[in-house]
Amino acid sequence: MRIAFAQAPWLPGWLLVREIPTKTAHGLLEGLKKIAIPAEKILHPRLT
Repeated sequence: MRIAFAQAPWLPGWLLVREIPTKTAHGLLEGLKKIAIPAEKILHPRLT
């Protein structure tokens, strides 16, 4: 499963290119959902 986060340049580069097992990918996505909103507010305060 290949994942590309074109709208999240703050993610480590390895997330953009590495082949990630499906279960791991689901875990990462669940984690990203939890941090995405606060990270967006911190990194893009003008958009909030």
